[in-house]
Amino acid sequence: MATAQEKQIELRLTLARDKLGVARELFQNAHYNDAVSKAYYAMFYASKAVLLALGEDPHRHKGVVTFFGEKIAKVGLTDPRYGRTLANAQRLREDADYNEQYFATREEADRAIRDAEDFVREAQVILAKIHVEKRNVHRPQNP
Repeated sequence: MATAQEKQIELRLTLARDKLGVARELFQNAHYNDAVSKAYYAMFYASKAVLLALGEDPHRHKGVVTFFGEKIAKVGLTDPRYGRTLANAQRLREDADYNEQYFATREEADRAIRDAEDFVREAQVILAKIHVEKRNVHRPQNP
């Protein structure tokens, strides 16, 4: 039976996949700023899932980005480029959502979605690594 934490992790992965689907739909309808924003949110929820698996649950965007870099990327659970990808996506999302003079191009939105797809896949790989590590830590040692 799944624990409350495992259910929350799965919920966050579902949210990540849902946001990615919405980003694709927005892209198809040429809503590039909104596609960029939803692509970031896919990464945000995937990051929150991974961090929760480690017992961390930051609520602010900056905290999620910082903790992902410190607790995931810098310790070797993933390639450090994923930390940079998340940070870049956050900056682009802020422009897309708050800078009324910014208009994402088709290419920027396409790149954001491809980055988010890759990031969500990688989050699932990281979660599997964490699961294996936790299982190995709790396994009794043979004398």
